[in-house]
Amino acid sequence: MKKLLFLFASLCISGISFAQCPDIIYAMVNSCGATIPGTTNTYEGYNEFVVFNTSVASTVDKYSLIYNSVTPPFSSDPSTPPKALSGSKASIKLGTGSISTTAGTCGIIEVTSPSTNIPANSRVLFITDSLDQNYDVTGLCNGNNPIYVVYINTDASSNWSPSGNFANSTSGTNTLRYLQLIVSGSSTCAGVDGGGLFTLAPIKSFNTFKTGTTNTWASNADGNAVTWNGTTASYNNSGCTSPVLPVSMIDLTASNTKDANIIKWRTVQELNTEKFILERSFDGKNFSPVSNIAAIGSNSNNYQFTDKISEYKTTYYRIKTIDKSGKSVYSRIVKVVPSRSNLTVSNIYPNPAKENISVEWNSLTKAKATVKIIDVTGRVLQTENTMALTGYNKRTLNVNNLPPGKYIIQIATDQDVVTASFNK
Repeated sequence: MKKLLFLFASLCISGISFAQCPDIIYAMVNSCGATIPGTTNTYEGYNEFVVFNTSVASTVDKYSLIYNSVTPPFSSDPSTPPKALSGSKASIKLGTGSISTTAGTCGIIEVTSPSTNIPANSRVLFITDSLDQNYDVTGLCNGNNPIYVVYINTDASSNWSPSGNFANSTSGTNTLRYLQLIVSGSSTCAGVDGGGLFTLAPIKSFNTFKTGTTNTWASNADGNAVTWNGTTASYNNSGCTSPVLPVSMIDLTASNTKDANIIKWRTVQELNTEKFILERSFDGKNFSPVSNIAAIGSNSNNYQFTDKISEYKTTYYRIKTIDKSGKSVYSRIVKVVPSRSNLTVSNIYPNPAKENISVEWNSLTKAKATVKIIDVTGRVLQTENTMALTGYNKRTLNVNNLPPGKYIIQIATDQDVVTASFNK
């Protein structure tokens, strides 16, 4: 236990502060695995994984996942030592298993070094470097954004058992288990004091019982998984090889015309989905419903809503997806920055950039455009020609060869020029 405490203390030296919490959204608690020779145990523990969303850009060594039978999970009680997967032990993949997505979807970025930077609002999968199961995680995609898969080396200090870690088959009882992210930093998070050493993300819990009246798995089967909407757990099983969230949404966008905002989204799967509720906010925090849209219910669908608003100011949107059992989950938040100019930059990320920088902008007209990267002396470093479409536009530029510093992205048509700055 002392080794584990020292590990987390060492993670917190750099002291990064977070404006909001990362959030655990999925856990494979009963995975498939090969039988350990000479025993009845399996390598299930090597194939268990957890998926979470980030809030700000950070290196992967700042994240550690804690699992325990007590709350808070990070307990100093030596009788209940937590199991841990720490990004500080990111390593190359050693096992025969694989993590992949279907071609043309969100894609995978493999993280094998603790110093790897993960952008804000990314989806991250923690799994051991010894996995022997092949997972297609297309159902966990978050739009077109890649899933960052972190292979983690485990040792005695992590208490991570190859035979399995997540209890999920205690028949007839309501035994709770707890998961939490510990993030290096010095701020508080969701009202939980990080103690000045690290930030604690919201605690997620789930029942381990095999049978019961509510929130129960049908059986103790490979593929049993948990998803969370806030702190509410939902139990599902779509098999080990293709784990999914209730809805996989891609390309949620919002753009402005002269008298309305256009919100578009596309799904690649809808499992038991009943409807979508479009919500609007003018401060990015307080949302109210705008419209209910019935789900089509097949694998790939496109949706669009025109919001004719009189408020001529920055507007935020999100989608609340509700399934037929009443459970719900929220999409990421997108924003529209209206302007009387034909061009308006609405987002630039990740910032600071590492290998790529993406810029999203709105155009009131269709026009030929140039996208330039300019340094602080005014020197043009990159130029790309594109066609600005009416409404939402996005361009991703490779900045891997740029030295650290401050830069400007300029978008220009024959009539308008807009700029946005970023750091590398």
